[in-house]
Parts: sequence; structure tokens; C-alpha cells
Amino acid sequence: KNPQYEVHFAPVLDKEEGDKSLEMQVNNWANDYKNLASCIKRVDKRATDAGEDHYLADVEECEEISTVVTRINDNLASNAVLCREFMVQFVNFSYLWEKSMSHTFEEFLNPPKILNEDGDELPSPDLDPLFGVKLNLFEQQITKYGKIFGEVIELPASSSIGWVRVDAKPIKESIKAICNKWKATFTGYLQDKVESLLKDLYDFIEQANEGLNVEVVDGDMESLKGVMGYIRDCKKRHTETTELMEPLNAVMTMLRRHEAISEEDQERLEEMRKDA
Repeated sequence: KNPQYEVHFAPVLDKEEGDKSLEMQVNNWANDYKNLASCIKRVDKRATDAGEDHYLADVEECEEISTVVTRINDNLASNAVLCREFMVQFVNFSYLWEKSMSHTFEEFLNPPKILNEDGDELPSPDLDPLFGVKLNLFEQQITKYGKIFGEVIELPASSSIGWVRVDAKPIKESIKAICNKWKATFTGYLQDKVESLLKDLYDFIEQANEGLNVEVVDGDMESLKGVMGYIRDCKKRHTETTELMEPLNAVMTMLRRHEAISEEDQERLEEMRKDA
């Protein structure tokens, strides 16, 4: 769970939620208007009899003013209910930050073990020797968070609720950002994997080129053995590389399809693939 994310109103709605709530602000405005009566000096007999030199007590005792204040508080309460109903559509995405991203991805890379009747472990059909998990499972997750992102885009950026104007853009943008982080967890892993595989292959090619360019003179058995070793390794690596290109191309195609790789990274990886 990420404590950085929480759906709430700013300012908060009720005085129970904080001293600087919307309810307290409105009540303070109403009190400020009533307190203006304390600035007006009395000129009637009550000033002498009751020892009052202003009209604040009259205002506080006024039934009409009390009725208006009650209506204001009732409006505040009903409006708070509507605001919370509006907030629900954003809270519905709370699973995005309540679940641990790293723990969830770790579970994804390590699917439950399959055992036969004897209790022996069977190879999981979801595992992949190159990427840990089958590419179609990665694509399912990438597609899933792409759809969620589309749902978030459809959320309103603002709304007029009674007399309150709600700016929902900050929470909407935050949800979009964390949704992209979920998607990037899967796409970034694949991109790093492709880059690592290509770099490993590219390093081997450079090393092999240096080894094959060594001049072998008559009688230099060590140099001859070294060159022959590189020739052997190149033949073996050629088969491995041929088998590697198809899944690498599949990953690149998938990342492009989901717009999960920048043009710069795409060009860089493509150049590495060509060089390899």
C-alpha cells in the first residue's frame, strides 16, 4: 500500500475532519456577518438596562436569522453527501495504490507451482526461458492497465455540486500517473530484458572479432587454440542468436503496439539488434 495516495477533499468537508473544513469556513463567514452587529452602538433603552452597547444579542436572538443559519448548515450537510458520492468514482481505483506494485509483479514472475499426484513439481506452462513468463501473459497485463487508463481518462476533471465547484483534475492526474507506473512495470521489465540480451550478444561479437583477428604464426599453438575456440563459440552462438531473434522481434512488436516504448529507445534497441 502506498500512503502517498489518498482520495480526499481539500479543504475537508466537515468540522469533524478538521478545523479548516469547508463547514467551518462557511460558519465563520456567517459569524463574521453576525458579529458586525457588535460594531454598531446601541441608542435605545436596552443599552442602559442590560448594560449592552451593541446589537449582537438582538441578531443572535432573531428567529429569521437563526432559520437562515439552519438552512445554511442543512445545505452544507446535503452538499457534503453529494460531494462524497462524486468522490466514489475516484475511490473505485484505490486498488491501484493499495496493492504493492513490487510484490504483485514478483508474484506474476513466479506463478504457483504445479504438482502431480505424487507431489512432484511439474513445469509451469506459463514460464518462459527468456522472459521468465510467457509474452502473452505480459500482454494481458499491459492491455489491462491500458484499459484502466482509458477508464480514468473518462473521469470528470471538475464538477459543480450544489454551490461547490470541485476541481478533480489533481486526483485524476494522480490516478493516471500510478496507472502508467503499473503498465511501465511490465513494459520496462521487457525493455530492460531485450536491452540486456542484445548487449550480451553485442559484447560477444566484439570479443569474438578481437579474438578472430589475432595473427597466428607457425608454431604458436596457444594463439591457434584461441582462434579455434572463438570459431567454435561463434558457430554455437549463431544457432542461439537465430533462435533469439524471433522472440526479440515479438517483444519489440508488442511494445510498439501498446505504445510502450519511446521512438528514441526503439531506435536504440533496433540498432543494437541490427549490429548483433
